[in-house]
Amino acid sequence: MTEAAYPYTSATGTVAACTYVAGQGVINTVANSSGVYYVSAAGNTAAVQAALNVKPNAIAVHAASAVFQSYTSGVITQGSNCGTVVDHAITAVGYGTDPTYGGYFLVQNSWGNTWGDQGYVKLGYSTTAAGVCGMYKNVAYPLTI
Repeated sequence: MTEAAYPYTSATGTVAACTYVAGQGVINTVANSSGVYYVSAAGNTAAVQAALNVKPNAIAVHAASAVFQSYTSGVITQGSNCGTVVDHAITAVGYGTDPTYGGYFLVQNSWGNTWGDQGYVKLGYSTTAAGVCGMYKNVAYPLTI
């Protein structure tokens, strides 16, 4: 559904039950999508980078971890104990290199610009199948008609 049809509210202190309203912002209508391309990302940083060269990607992460929730700057790395049980969907929008921490993926969260680094988090490259905070477990982007 679109942000306008189903806005995020818990950052304002209001937690509503999930509700789906038929016909309001279904992804095939909004994004003009013909399906979804699932990236084979298990331990494959290059595959995620290639997918990001096409368009932003939906990913899932372990957002319940303290390291993720308290993030403000830097790069969350492979050894940060973030966890890999995914429980939150967010959007990977790019990648880069930090002089201290090395390669990372730039990810936009939905918790508003007061969380993290103005609404973004940097998740480090990983050699594990799950990736940092489990981000390699579910990587996908919509196919355009």
